[in-house]
Amino acid sequence: MRMKSLVGAAALVIGLAGTAIAETDERITEGNLVKENIPEIPDEISERLRQYSNFRGHGFSDWTEGGIFISTRFGEVGQVHKVTMPLGARRQVTFYDEPVGGASSDPDGDGFVFAKDTGGDEFFQGFYFDSETGEVTQFTEPGTRNGAIAWTDDGEQVAWYRSTAGDPNWDILMADPEDPSSLRVVHEGEGALYPVDFSADGKKLA
Repeated sequence: MRMKSLVGAAALVIGLAGTAIAETDERITEGNLVKENIPEIPDEISERLRQYSNFRGHGFSDWTEGGIFISTRFGEVGQVHKVTMPLGARRQVTFYDEPVGGASSDPDGDGFVFAKDTGGDEFFQGFYFDSETGEVTQFTEPGTRNGAIAWTDDGEQVAWYRSTAGDPNWDILMADPEDPSSLRVVHEGEGALYPVDFSADGKKLA
């Protein structure tokens, strides 16, 4: 008799639980996101959260003469800034609608190279920024994807990888970034190869 009572009570609890779930079940679709049984977040909580989530991040890019380069978001996308002293104010150096992928400083101190794409196409191009004149020179080929830039110790040459649409193999190129006409292929790769560093004399590349 007791066993029948326990079974009946359990069935009643399960039935009530099922009713409660059915009564509170909500399914909201926002694009590819499907939310089920998630209550609406009050506006005052969202407002309060913004002071913890809506902040400007930054990261170290490279050393340069008289300071460092950092990448930080100022506006909608990340750009290169220069800081010349501890706790000093940053000075924005690049101004583009697209995010700039950091800065790699010329060892002789004349400028730096950076990469960016256009409209999110991920065809990242390499550019040289002349610190004295502010002039920017593109030294990579349009329609290709480029990255992993490495300098020779004398600051005269850079190496990087180049990939093209539909080709799984990456080539290694070199150039004087101030002179795009000096671009040349130094290794036709098999697979995803990229440069790491030059030897001290600039004659060997890892």
